[in-house]
Amino acid sequence: MSREQEHFDNQTVGGVAAGLVASSAGIATGLMVAGPAGAAAGAVTVPAAQALLNFLGLRFERSRHKAARVLSDAAAENGTTEDKLIDEANSSSQKSELVAEVVNAAARSTTEQKLKALASALARGVEGDDNVAARERLIVAALADLEPLHIGVMKCLLSRPPMYSSEEDWQRSMLNRPEDAHGWLPSEVTENLPEAGPVIGVIIAALERHHLVVDTAIGTVSYEARYMITDFGLQCLRWLGEHDDAEAT
Repeated sequence: MSREQEHFDNQTVGGVAAGLVASSAGIATGLMVAGPAGAAAGAVTVPAAQALLNFLGLRFERSRHKAARVLSDAAAENGTTEDKLIDEANSSSQKSELVAEVVNAAARSTTEQKLKALASALARGVEGDDNVAARERLIVAALADLEPLHIGVMKCLLSRPPMYSSEEDWQRSMLNRPEDAHGWLPSEVTENLPEAGPVIGVIIAALERHHLVVDTAIGTVSYEARYMITDFGLQCLRWLGEHDDAEAT
């Protein structure tokens, strides 16, 4: 049994014991306060606690499987084994931190494409020098924060902003004076993606933090934030299989 599994099993046994103790206390309290009916109410916590433990156990197994899958895919991409990949990663603090960050991101990933993108980032980072590993850590940090709503907003920003009357006007502006081209108002984004409405500010903040989008209205006379996707944002969409007009590198 691995140390990780032993730790989990110990936590599970402890959790079950704690649940049973809590339930026993509930039964005793119910008896004192309301007799047999109260005891029955106190005992309701047993199946609830067990259901929660079952859920946590399944979630742990899924997370561990996803992390192992990413390590395996990264090793295969580099033509090596998982053990040798980890040995190489342990040769530098940048690479070892990269492994830890990829494993954490993989465990929380909800999409197949993100797992693939994380595996490729790990493979590149371990195979390269410390500067490459540091770069891939930044990429992993960005990828880890991208959930379906973030991706939906980024894909919306790829299309023509409503302020331009035609595709031709927008393309002309982007070609002739890209520094003056403007993007989408957050309110315009949520008109196209209503489910993002209550959290659009949170989404934009996360995208700006990783330089996946940029505010094109900064410096204008009557400032009102407008957003466009950056080259890095576009590349992240490619890595995630969400944009295919060019080959990801």
